[in-house]
Amino acid sequence: RLEIIINNTECAFDTKECEDLQEMLKTNTSLQYLKIGDNILSDLTAEHIAAGLVHNHSLKELDISWNNITSVGATSIFRALVSNTTLESLDMSHNKLQSTPN
Repeated sequence: RLEIIINNTECAFDTKECEDLQEMLKTNTSLQYLKIGDNILSDLTAEHIAAGLVHNHSLKELDISWNNITSVGATSIFRALVSNTTLESLDMSHNKLQSTPN
């Protein structure tokens, strides 16, 4: 099981790092577990993750908890899951998600 853990580093990904993450998710066929919780990930990062997830066929677990992702970034992730059939576990807890009034 190939894992990447970048946890509790309070790391903010810049545009280049977001693009690299997206490309890695698109092309990597071995990565099964990605934990990048407790960083300073934003909606921009979530959008790049989502773009990578659309093409990913190996990732089973994704932990992006304890970040600064709002409902905008979460929506991008959820839309990507329509195309992704391998992800079994998604942890987005402790982000800045809010319900919107009806």
